[in-house]
Amino acid sequence: MTAGPQPAPDVRAVPRKDVRTVIVSSLMGTTVEWYDFFLYSTAASLVFDKLFFPTDDPTVSTMLAFVTFFVGFVARPLGGVLFGHIGDRIGRKRTLVSTMLLMGLSTAAMGALPTYEQVGLLAPLLLVLLRVAQGLAIGGEWAGAVLMAVEYAPPGKRAWYGAWPQVGLALGLGLGTGLFALLGNVLDDEQFLGYGWRTAFGVSILLVVIGLVIRLRVAETPAFERMRQTQGAAKAPLVELFRDPVTRRNALLGLLSGRRAPRSTPGWCSSCPTRPPPCTCRATARWCR
Repeated sequence: MTAGPQPAPDVRAVPRKDVRTVIVSSLMGTTVEWYDFFLYSTAASLVFDKLFFPTDDPTVSTMLAFVTFFVGFVARPLGGVLFGHIGDRIGRKRTLVSTMLLMGLSTAAMGALPTYEQVGLLAPLLLVLLRVAQGLAIGGEWAGAVLMAVEYAPPGKRAWYGAWPQVGLALGLGLGTGLFALLGNVLDDEQFLGYGWRTAFGVSILLVVIGLVIRLRVAETPAFERMRQTQGAAKAPLVELFRDPVTRRNALLGLLSGRRAPRSTPGWCSSCPTRPPPCTCRATARWCR
């Protein structure tokens, strides 16, 4: 006896405990990433101008330091495109693990960099390269963490679940600024410029380890598993996104509104789980055709 085609199992039915783990993982991930990302801004105003961009004019040194801070924001949308493609190919979980590792290792490496006085122009060059890596990592993490939370959310709760990763921005900013303020108060200027600021960057490794322990406990999202079972992984997600007129319109509207939309997933749509393929909406869409 042969069986006919069987529908894909309902992988959206997940225990509440697992959903809570996803929320904690997404929140912890964005907290660590924004801690690392904004730690750079504090260091740029207090440390980098003196150690990596020394000039006869302190104002010029400060401006050079903040130009490198801006480099991270330039690399950020590129990271969204890069890791969005990877996430639609291999899954959200493995992609978010890679973004956390990239950010943590880049930040820790900044804390170990030699200064301009020690190696000359190589010091600011390495600093800029690591800042680009930070920008790529935050671009993938920010959208990916929101998407993972949303794809695990039960119907009617996507906005609530998707809001939690946003809290990580405030937590990361407060944690980084607070640690710098603490080190500045307990250390004198010579100690702070010598090893104090490096301590703040080294703490990133501890935060990343904690974040990875939580994140590795999370299973792949139900929406991605359903899409992989029914249609397989997308070969060229970005091309497929802009090939469809509805998703192209939604993506352009998102860009024009200044909103950060999560990565798209062709195939079975997490925003419209009751509609079988071929569904033309994506995880970022609000309506189906």
